[in-house]
Amino acid sequence: MKVYEQPYRHIKCYDFLPPGEYGRLVDGLPLLDWELYCKSSYNYHVSSIDYETQYYKVNQEIVAKFISADFIRLLSGTLEIDLDKCKNFTFHRMDVGDFSFRHTDKNQYGELARVVYFLTEPGEYQGGDLKLFDLSGKEIHEVLRMPANSFFSFRLTDKFYHEVETVTDGSRYCISITYH
Repeated sequence: MKVYEQPYRHIKCYDFLPPGEYGRLVDGLPLLDWELYCKSSYNYHVSSIDYETQYYKVNQEIVAKFISADFIRLLSGTLEIDLDKCKNFTFHRMDVGDFSFRHTDKNQYGELARVVYFLTEPGEYQGGDLKLFDLSGKEIHEVLRMPANSFFSFRLTDKFYHEVETVTDGSRYCISITYH
């Protein structure tokens, strides 16, 4: 796990899960029920974790790694923020034509940090790059194409501008975990 200070404090972690656990998460993706989220500023599919499904029952101990008190303490210390618990755990799928325009995730719901865990290798889709902007939100600071089984974590502030460019081929899968 590596911490970056510029343009804002964030984390990149590669090879987070053992290969077998990562594989179980990916193998079960067809079992999930997907709902289209579509507005003028974004278009992608989401599936929430349902604790009664076979997917969750098979992967419960893997999901627990992202929502455990130990992991939340690690995020709290690394991001320098006081996190209490996981608020939301969702799967995101971006197919051809899906996108998320430049935005921040600052909100009034008490959400403070997010982990985006990548499930798809960058070569399996085109487009879909995660663009990080400078503090003004005007200049691109970095373009990310994280490998599968890696995560990117950040605080939800009004200065963290980012977007996901339109997917032009294939599908891009990730998990979004939000903490407060």
